[in-house]
Amino acid sequence: MTDAGKLLLKGMQITAGITLGILAWDAQDRATAAKRYSEAFALAATHTPYDSDPALARTGLEKYVANEVKTARENYATLRENDVLRAGVVGREGDAGRRERLEVPNLRMEGDGRVVLREEFEVATDVCAGCGKREVKMKQCNKCHKVLYCGAVCLEQHWPTHKPICKQNRA
Repeated sequence: MTDAGKLLLKGMQITAGITLGILAWDAQDRATAAKRYSEAFALAATHTPYDSDPALARTGLEKYVANEVKTARENYATLRENDVLRAGVVGREGDAGRRERLEVPNLRMEGDGRVVLREEFEVATDVCAGCGKREVKMKQCNKCHKVLYCGAVCLEQHWPTHKPICKQNRA
């Protein structure tokens, strides 16, 4: 396979990942949509023209993929902001976990343009126990497999408060 063929395949994989994210969103599965977007962004990051300003793209394919990534990033940012906002409304911003349903009124834009009011909200990203950052992929505590963190620094910062509640560390 040539280098051009590899870039074409990568571009197709990125747009396919974004499409899967949109399909999950339309199926009202916010968590899977966030995960698919995140995977597409990670793949786009491996080829700078796909992950940069579309105006800087050299070819039509690079411009198309860069536009798709830019739009998906805006959607993903809105999704994460909504997680923080809705979890904060019920006082659970720091501990509302992924796929947890919160009873908070939520306006949802459907694929056909309709706006629907729902009485519950599903959190789509996990929250770091140390810093409160929300992301799709977090690491788990090796001892209890419940507490999530974004990196070793956050685990070390959170460890003094986590140690008493971690069942495997009560010895």
